[in-house]
Formats: sequence, structure tokens, C-alpha cells
Amino acid sequence: TMNFPEKSNLLPINGKADFIYVLHTAAWSEKHDLPVAVYRLTYADGKSEDIPVQYGVQIHDWWKGLPPSSAKLAWKGFNGVGEVGISILEIKNPRPYDLLA
Repeated sequence: TMNFPEKSNLLPINGKADFIYVLHTAAWSEKHDLPVAVYRLTYADGKSEDIPVQYGVQIHDWWKGLPPSSAKLAWKGFNGVGEVGISILEIKNPRPYDLLA
């Protein structure tokens, strides 16, 4: 059984942003387009926007260092056994003029 956290720590931004960039990767491949995570942007007014993350689209398995179809490969290396990689996702802020918490 895999034990992953249901929720991650909050990363405060305390400012405005047109775009947010996330370095991320996944483990254990899933079906292409399957939703595997959500990034939640929380604003100073208490409202939030959810950014869905689909396997193969915004994120990919770290093994083999393959890029997702809607993100770029940020780093590719060798772990002693094979190629691995981390992708970077550009998230366009749906509310760029509002203060992010």
C-alpha cells in the first residue's frame, strides 16, 4: 500500500502573480489524463481556485524523464540505473490582480 499525504503544506506567496511555476514529478505511472492531484490557489479574500493535475498532461512519472504533454521537462539526469526527470508546470493565475495568501 502506498502512503502519500492527502494534503501538503501551504506555501505562502503573499503577493500578486500572473503565473506560478511548479517543479513536480510523480511515481508509479497512471492512465493518461487521470486526475492525480490538485493545486489550490488561495487568495487574501478567502476564495480559492483549484488547478487540476492530470497524469501525462501536467505531470509525468520521474522514471525515464519523459515530459508531460502540457508541461516542460525542467531537469533530466541519471540515477545510476536509468534516466529520471522533473517537469515544470506553468500555471496561469485565474485571478492575477488579486493578492494570493
